[in-house]
Amino acid sequence: MIDEKTTVNVKAEEGRELTIETADGKERTYYRDPIRTMHLTVTDLKVTKSFVWSRTYEPDDDASGPPALSPVVSGTAALDGFRTISVIGEPDNRSSSFSIGFARRNPGKSAEHENPSPAIGEGPLSASVWIGFLRANWEIGIEDSWFVDCKLTPETLTELVSEVMQGRVKSLRVGLQLRNIYTDDDYAPPSVSANWFLRPDKNDNTTAFPQVATGQVTSFVMELGLPQQAAEIANGDESDEAEEVGSSVDHGSGAIGAQTEAYRVREQAAQAVVGIQALTLAVQRLNQSVRWIGSAIALILLVFLMK
Repeated sequence: MIDEKTTVNVKAEEGRELTIETADGKERTYYRDPIRTMHLTVTDLKVTKSFVWSRTYEPDDDASGPPALSPVVSGTAALDGFRTISVIGEPDNRSSSFSIGFARRNPGKSAEHENPSPAIGEGPLSASVWIGFLRANWEIGIEDSWFVDCKLTPETLTELVSEVMQGRVKSLRVGLQLRNIYTDDDYAPPSVSANWFLRPDKNDNTTAFPQVATGQVTSFVMELGLPQQAAEIANGDESDEAEEVGSSVDHGSGAIGAQTEAYRVREQAAQAVVGIQALTLAVQRLNQSVRWIGSAIALILLVFLMK
């Protein structure tokens, strides 16, 4: 059973501005369709296969065709910076992350048909997107959750599936340009962390089923690396190289030790040589002293005999 509806007190709605009265009696204004891009970083990518039976399918409709399994890439998307998203009138129900899915655009329909509210721009859309909020329902076992649903061209989806399956995607960043999305600061530059909002149900201004924001994917950037298996092999090689380097260091340490010991022996030998040289010099000086003393004694004896 869905939680009791909360009605938002909408004071005015003119042009792109929506003004409400908050719970503390203050007025707050939100701005629809800001000229800014929502940037998401996607992680925890995985590939599944599924199909959804279309209610519009007819056996004779060759364009639609029977339901068939098709790949879907799912993951977790996070808003850049400190941005959050919430429903207008529910300030305590904020989030900075979504569950995100990438599926193939129906080849039997145009992008304009799949996305009735295209973002600003001209020409057919190659990738469309929906952003919405699912209210918790204990009967079917779901919690409050924010979702992003992207429809890609078959070529783009095939490339994404291939890279995810090979484990080559290091990071994925997508940029979204949206309609029916609101912000609380219409003049904030892109570098400022302005928050995002969805409008309550336009029919009765309740928050149980907020409006869905739609638009297009304006940027899709995959950072690729080595496949997972190759990366593991590379890590193993690096470990072997590290061991070899360690062995080299050990051998080098032994060589350094041997060199140190040889230097110590040479130093001791040099000190011994210096000692011997000093002793020899002392003996020579002693001999000279003895000769001088002997000469002096002989001279004294000669003088004594002459007297």
